[in-house]
Amino acid sequence: SGKQFQEIAEIIVKKYKLPNKPDTLKSTIATRMKKDVGKTPIGKLSSKNALPFKKMSDYSGQLTNGRDSVKSANEPIKTTNGSSFAKLKTELGLHENEFGLPEPLDDSVKTIKLPVGCNNILFLSDLQIPFFDMPALTCTLKYGRVNNVNTIYLNGDVVDNYSISDYEKDRRLRDLVREIEMTREFLSILRGLFPDAQIYYKDGNHEERWARYIRNNAKEFDGLQELEFSAMFHLDKYNIHHITNRAIVQIGGLTAIHGHEVRGVGGVFPARTLYMKTMTSAICGDCHRPSEYTAKTITDRFHTCWTVGCLSVLRPHYAPGAQYAHGFAHITTTNEGEFTVKNFRILDGRI
Repeated sequence: SGKQFQEIAEIIVKKYKLPNKPDTLKSTIATRMKKDVGKTPIGKLSSKNALPFKKMSDYSGQLTNGRDSVKSANEPIKTTNGSSFAKLKTELGLHENEFGLPEPLDDSVKTIKLPVGCNNILFLSDLQIPFFDMPALTCTLKYGRVNNVNTIYLNGDVVDNYSISDYEKDRRLRDLVREIEMTREFLSILRGLFPDAQIYYKDGNHEERWARYIRNNAKEFDGLQELEFSAMFHLDKYNIHHITNRAIVQIGGLTAIHGHEVRGVGGVFPARTLYMKTMTSAICGDCHRPSEYTAKTITDRFHTCWTVGCLSVLRPHYAPGAQYAHGFAHITTTNEGEFTVKNFRILDGRI
């Protein structure tokens, strides 16, 4: 029946995560079933002439990938009543709520892949405007222009949001309007220097201060579009892609995070800590220190992790003895996802 076609189509869509176009699948399935069963009208199928589902791939193209299989692939699927596919659903693990439990919420972070064309990337992190270092930032931008990068990746903590921090603040430095205006000006200059580049702005823990402050101190304005971070800091105006909600970013085969997404990155050897947290090739900021660590698996597969230096002052009031250093990274990728990372350290405004 049409209802049963709809049901089997939905099973296929769920199991193999296909584009949700059940009407197209229904048509494909119906055509195949007519071929297998012969001239038996679809509406008259019964348990005596059950549908011989030999392979799921027979009914919707390339469904299997060498790993997925159906336990009852060679068994007929009977079509006698509304629960005809209950057994199949069970075997495929598609009874999401078999016991009628309350529907759960999903707060999983997303993984975002940069387009293949973004293959020559200037990767910079932790400017913490207005506390940025002028020589270090100038050196970084000059390098990007000389090397004709086609992508700028701002890896979080571009703005400090000092005025709305939960930490103790020096009243002489509290000037939120100045922070906003200086960040806007920087983004305007950045777009002017790289007019054709793709620019990505990923939120760090300092950017998250913005939404948290509004939620805690101005609940009535929470959700107002004009007060969203991207609107307030003119990201849309300068055609800058905003990456939010602690999304994990894939730059080819390299995983990029700000650093606050995994707890405990830092310590004596931050790149090694990053590897122990992610167990893959990854790059992050947040530590304000350039470092590199390579691990080899027992099957001779190499993974390398990098932490990138900052572009802010090296002896901030909150941590004057920290082992901070200036730096940035240059990442290139191939269409196949291979990548090269040059992790630069800056000293006295020079690489």
